[in-house]
Amino acid sequence: QYRMKPVYQETFRLLGQGSVGSIKTIYIREHRPPYLDKWRQWNKFSKFSGGAMVEKCCHYFDLFNVAAGSRPKKVYCAGGMDVNFVDFEQDGERADVIDNSFTIVEFENGVRACLNFCMFAYQPDVQEMMIVNGDKGGLYAFDHPQHRIRISANSPHESPREIHLEVKKQIESSGHSGADYYEILNFIAAIRRRSPAPLPTVEDGVWAVAAGVAAERSIRSGEPVYLKDVFEQSGANAFGASGV
Repeated sequence: QYRMKPVYQETFRLLGQGSVGSIKTIYIREHRPPYLDKWRQWNKFSKFSGGAMVEKCCHYFDLFNVAAGSRPKKVYCAGGMDVNFVDFEQDGERADVIDNSFTIVEFENGVRACLNFCMFAYQPDVQEMMIVNGDKGGLYAFDHPQHRIRISANSPHESPREIHLEVKKQIESSGHSGADYYEILNFIAAIRRRSPAPLPTVEDGVWAVAAGVAAERSIRSGEPVYLKDVFEQSGANAFGASGV
């Protein structure tokens, strides 16, 4: 879903053109209000959602995977449940979802990524942003409400380039900065076999969720978790010749 956000669609297009050169590091910041109410508050309990690092952050791990152009190899995550829903109970059971964390992901091709996640730090000016740094420059993508990208060269003699995306109010109000609208358009196009761009596959989804599972396990163990171990322990074969 987040792949369909206009600012990330443009980000991936620019990265594909080599705007920052060979990508080395990726950073995403997600600072937002607490979880909204859901049916029977399922999103407050890891046994229903897989945990915040899976249910909420799989979107960001997918963005990492796309930008890195590689599969995640190792995940280290430090986080906790420190502010939100600490006294919340449902049917005699206490809520247990992470509300803040820092996650480091190492990829098979050497790219490193960091997710700065906080569910009690709403920032109305920049709620979500991505930074991609390469050997030739850096790309800074700002999601709602700004829809702006800045590209800076690794040189003091070149001025940054600013790109402002125009997202119609009706489209943006569809949800997720307009991603919901474009997701539906692409879904219809895929059904008609006229998809304008490569869409996420089941395998893409599996790798994004697996990174979230690794992050959840890392928080509990305090140790880095290898994706290979996640798949082996789940009985899935993501490393065979046929993929997942």
